[in-house]
Amino acid sequence: MCKLIEERFFTINRWRKGKECLNLRNINEPPSDYTGMSKEWLRELTTFIFLYPKEWERIYAEYLQIIKNRNIESVHTLLFSRDDEGYMRKNGEQDIFLRVMLDGNVNDIREFESSSDWTQFLTSDGYLDYIKLTKPERKKYINSLRQQLQRKISGYNIENDTNLTAGLDFITDPEESRFEGNDILIDPLNETYFIL
Repeated sequence: MCKLIEERFFTINRWRKGKECLNLRNINEPPSDYTGMSKEWLRELTTFIFLYPKEWERIYAEYLQIIKNRNIESVHTLLFSRDDEGYMRKNGEQDIFLRVMLDGNVNDIREFESSSDWTQFLTSDGYLDYIKLTKPERKKYINSLRQQLQRKISGYNIENDTNLTAGLDFITDPEESRFEGNDILIDPLNETYFIL
């Protein structure tokens, strides 16, 4: 975690006008003087909350009092948190892991799985865009990912004389995997993937 967020929160001047430690209009967005990207801010903020829950309670109570005193219309509910294992999650989101389900010869599957950096198939930015979509828009997005996967599989099959097939969907829990070593679970928000 960047020291900057700790410096913002562990100072007596954390609510100085124009230099507030949190965005008073939208707690999910970085403060105006933050130099990084929104996703970096969310990572730092949720990490801080995970590591310092008591301090966060105090800071958040101050935040709520300030927006009330200044009569600021705002989004004051944080949409992201860390789970018990420290992974960042969007609160209430069911589409957590993008699952690529492979079928074919076991050796070909292993080769294909290791042929890519799967975190690039759906990036954290792409996922942050996806979770803002309506249900019909999500379907279109998933269909475009399926088409992308089909092109990738077709190219691999032609290049390597294999006959792999693949499916794709979102799941909430890794327990939904087939556990045959044929599923790639991509956790785009945390920029990681694993094979089950």
